[in-house]
Amino acid sequence: SSSSSSSSSSSSSSSSSSSSCPPAGFDSISNFNLSAWTDHPWFIQEQMANAYQKPPFYCVRASYTPQEGGKEVRVFNTASLGGVNGTQQNANDMFLKAVVVNGSKLAVGPEFIPQEMYGSYWIVFAGPDEDSYDYGIVSGGPPKNSGDDGCIAGSESEVNEAGLWLFTKDPVPEPGMVDMLREKATELGFDLSVLQNVTQEGCEYPPIPV
Repeated sequence: SSSSSSSSSSSSSSSSSSSSCPPAGFDSISNFNLSAWTDHPWFIQEQMANAYQKPPFYCVRASYTPQEGGKEVRVFNTASLGGVNGTQQNANDMFLKAVVVNGSKLAVGPEFIPQEMYGSYWIVFAGPDEDSYDYGIVSGGPPKNSGDDGCIAGSESEVNEAGLWLFTKDPVPEPGMVDMLREKATELGFDLSVLQNVTQEGCEYPPIPV
């Protein structure tokens, strides 16, 4: 790996990356508006694989319903397996639960397990403003592992403290939005090599249970 890093224009920074993950000052966003974040479903455009989501990715959607006066969120995730018309991954309509740990730091897990076993879900970027979110970046907590070109949260074999997701309000976002999110993720110190594309074009999404 030393030969590959030496060919990089930022070889000096990459060689010291092992001691700088998560990046200095890394944190989730401040002034987070949970009501705006949960106001509409989110469509994932690119994501890291993890223990419960394996590529290729199709029609990945996340829906959130605040509960308990905004202290908890009911989570309903859907995806298609094998293609846009494939079998629903969440065919049993399983819900997850998110608890607000502190502002934009949440913890997520199945409703039937203790909250101490939940995994981190940090909103590290969202916009265009806190009253209306059209895009966002979610990380499975701080990215503590060093990659070839940045930091990574967890690994593809883990459930908790792992993952990176690029969210948009529209299934097929306006041109340039995903590139903007990728650039922002790079600025935040993430290794984008873990990201894989999610096909949303041509998807039909199942209804969200009430």
